[in-house]
Amino acid sequence: MSARVVMLGLLVLPGVVFHELGHYLFCRLVGVRVHEVVYFRFGNPAGYVVHTTPRHFRDHFAIVVGPFVVNSLAGFLLFISVVGKWTRPYATAGIEWQWIVVWTIALWLGVSLSLQAFPSKGDARSLWQAASRHVRRGNILALVGYPVVGLIYLANVLRRLWLDWLYAAALITVSALVF
Repeated sequence: MSARVVMLGLLVLPGVVFHELGHYLFCRLVGVRVHEVVYFRFGNPAGYVVHTTPRHFRDHFAIVVGPFVVNSLAGFLLFISVVGKWTRPYATAGIEWQWIVVWTIALWLGVSLSLQAFPSKGDARSLWQAASRHVRRGNILALVGYPVVGLIYLANVLRRLWLDWLYAAALITVSALVF
């Protein structure tokens, strides 16, 4: 394993952990049994959650989009804690260097979480299968799964054009406007 792969892995490690934690938390929230959780590993996928197939489409949907909610919210809160300090000139006057270290770590964590917020292709495949199964059973609300799967695949393709970094920048910008 190259040093570059290890460094990239360490950069996104918190985001991957929170992504899988999002799946796990939403499994628990909707009452789906979890069989195995790997929060991080060097490999593909970098993490995963194996769980029982949910009975209801809404539960499956929640488990798939859970990491987006968890990572976005946690990243946003971290950005609020950092951006509020750096955007106000008077706020940084006379601060000790330890706080700069803390805010830098909080910024890195926020970026890492934001970069891993989008559901994966595996999440999209899982949602497609669930939507198809539930539509065949007559649940027309499961039709909403198809465009969401399309958005997930599009987001994964656009990651090559730095969509995840643009999303992190957008969260930082919104946190500056909110604070």
